[in-house]
Amino acid sequence: MIAWLISFLVEWGYWGMLVAAFLVVLLSVFILPNMQFSFIPSTDNGDFYINVDFPQTYSLEETHEAMNRIESLVIENVPELKTNVVFSGKDMSVISQAAKNQGAIHVVAVVASLA
Repeated sequence: MIAWLISFLVEWGYWGMLVAAFLVVLLSVFILPNMQFSFIPSTDNGDFYINVDFPQTYSLEETHEAMNRIESLVIENVPELKTNVVFSGKDMSVISQAAKNQGAIHVVAVVASLA
């Protein structure tokens, strides 16, 4: 098969290369859409963060109560919810300091399949 292809390309020269390139493009158009992989993987891993800053006058207990109410809203309104983690007294920022008026929720949801 390969020997035949090489002899065809040598015999036909420029036109043989043009036909071969056209066949490669034509086959790609029909084959690639049916392949079950992606060159660029999905970046949707199904999680998101909610950072909340309450007024400076909030105590840690008030922040905790408010974060529990927000968590309840997330549970009620995100049917794809897999798991969540609630932080009271700190947000999810890497450089943030602990603060009694900050809170965060890390929500992990089930990712819907695109296939």
